[in-house]
Amino acid sequence: MQTAKLNLNSYCKGRLHFYTSTTNDDYTSLAVRFVDSSFKPHHLCIEVVPFLEILHNAENISKFLTDILQAWNICHKVVVRDNARNIICALNSSNFDHLPCIAHTLQLVIKDGLRNTPSIKNMVTNCKHIVGHAKHSSQVCKIVRIVQKKLNLPEHKLVQDEPTR
Repeated sequence: MQTAKLNLNSYCKGRLHFYTSTTNDDYTSLAVRFVDSSFKPHHLCIEVVPFLEILHNAENISKFLTDILQAWNICHKVVVRDNARNIICALNSSNFDHLPCIAHTLQLVIKDGLRNTPSIKNMVTNCKHIVGHAKHSSQVCKIVRIVQKKLNLPEHKLVQDEPTR
């Protein structure tokens, strides 16, 4: 890990991610991508910690990010972010260079397009109802497991839609 710390100060970009666990606890992570002296690319998750502040406002996020980057001796780097206003404000107030995540932006465009296509919107709504019902029925969950087994499929649980901003 020490080697990674030394290399991080050369060529690196960071990705800040906030998420809520299934038990409703807030966490944040900071991952970095960097190139070592041999120009070999690396991806490293340097922090995954509980976000103890109640509010995810710009001030709290800015302090949190500044503390992590200082602890890892990372300065003047580019942070790839989502399009949430609080993240943008936090990075602006901290004077970090930042760029929107193209994958996140593309996902928002796709979701908008799907929402405006009636047949797809109808299908997604029906799937959400089916999964919602299954999540509240142990019988349906058992049937899903039996069918997966009969079809030699990996056993997966049904997941409710997890929309992002």
